[in-house]
Amino acid sequence: MTLTTLGYGEITPLTRIARVLAVGEAVTGQLYLAVLIARLIGMEIISSQQKTARDSDWFNIKQGKVGEARLRVLPGMAGKNE
Repeated sequence: MTLTTLGYGEITPLTRIARVLAVGEAVTGQLYLAVLIARLIGMEIISSQQKTARDSDWFNIKQGKVGEARLRVLPGMAGKNE
């Protein structure tokens, strides 16, 4: 219980099943927060990379370097006839 810092104080589960459930709840809560924070950070990184790529493409087009602008193909769309 020390790892998850539940803050039970003097209250402790008496039966084995109650202890198992308390530990499961504590670990699940910690994992939920870790996954949530990792997901938010990942979404921010992807957004930043996409913005950088768009800005770079726009700069190349404004400078007349149309051939250097990257073409984006959506996954699963490559090779399909229009």
